[in-house]
Amino acid sequence: VQRSSPGEMKAVASFLTKQFEGFFHQLGKLICNDTYHVKRMALKFLSEILQRRDFFSTMVKYIGIPSNLKMVADILCNPENEKNQYLAFHVFKFFVANPRRTKQINAILTKRKKAILETLLVMKKQDEVEYGRELPLLIERISEL
Repeated sequence: VQRSSPGEMKAVASFLTKQFEGFFHQLGKLICNDTYHVKRMALKFLSEILQRRDFFSTMVKYIGIPSNLKMVADILCNPENEKNQYLAFHVFKFFVANPRRTKQINAILTKRKKAILETLLVMKKQDEVEYGRELPLLIERISEL
């Protein structure tokens, strides 16, 4: 995704729009895979997709689906693997930063508020530099729920 030409990006964006459900269903299976490297690469790929402006409409659709938030929050709040937590953080931030969060998304964030805040505060103690300005912002937004 990172090394693609503008023409390729348009083709990928079109594909993601047309095949959204099937593509993200399969990607979700990879993210939930028990194999460390499979999970890690799938999370990294998802993060890259969500960060690309070319895929804005795909990102908006993805972060509006409650099951996606639950999956990412589960990984974020699982301290067993810091590298996957880090990658999950870079997906999770899109759900929190969305100014048009649905009631369902807000309900999930509110229900998991304590666990999420605990996780984010531990991450802050470990390496705030790695997360930049985004980590304090997420802590503030979750605290406000």
